[in-house]
Amino acid sequence: MRTMAGIAAGLLTAALLLAGACYGYVLLYRLPASPDFYSVFNLSRYALDAPREALACLIGGSALAGLAGGWVAAAVSRIHRAMAAFSVGAAVMAAAIGLAAFIPFPAWLTVSCLLLPMPLAVVGIRLAIPRLEV
Repeated sequence: MRTMAGIAAGLLTAALLLAGACYGYVLLYRLPASPDFYSVFNLSRYALDAPREALACLIGGSALAGLAGGWVAAAVSRIHRAMAAFSVGAAVMAAAIGLAAFIPFPAWLTVSCLLLPMPLAVVGIRLAIPRLEV
């Protein structure tokens, strides 16, 4: 029961952090006044013209979602810490895959958003273990 609650709390934490990262992206790189995103060409031109600061918000959000979501999941789920944190890290990776499928961002952004959540979920596991158990 605690494992499922830990996964749910970790997913909620990761979702809030990813939403905050997307909000930061939109604040730094606003949509054009008359968006015509019905064609893939216009959407890809919008995504590829994004400044590096806006893209860094997405990478940082993905990394923080893996770390904080993994930590919350491992802290709440005391018995199956690794499984709970890896589940949250896998969900963040699935969100990165979904983002890459719908919006054609640069390849380096997609790769970094895929590679960062799982190692940081492991760091979250290590941070959630009390000192007496190490």
